[in-house]
Amino acid sequence: MLVYDPDPVINDRIRRAVRYGQTRWAEIWLSLIAVGVGLVLVAPTNTFSNESFRVIASVISEWKAGALCLFFDSVRLIALWVNGRRGRETSLIRTLGCLAGFVF
Repeated sequence: MLVYDPDPVINDRIRRAVRYGQTRWAEIWLSLIAVGVGLVLVAPTNTFSNESFRVIASVISEWKAGALCLFFDSVRLIALWVNGRRGRETSLIRTLGCLAGFVF
């Protein structure tokens, strides 16, 4: 039987979450979709030329929006990978995430 955590209470909670499909696949797919949106925005097309995007286009250019999507979701994918590989030892990542959230 696979042991996720040495603490039996936490191990049982993780086992139930995994059994019911509550994993990070949704977060990974959403990050990949956002990277795809960023790639579309960075591409040399006029995505914001449609009338429905006039408010967004007045705030930020397509290239900047695409670059922000690519940057932040690439960082998110790296954080998901590190968190998945290191398990519960990610106090540095959690601290950086807390500080970044505070700054935001």
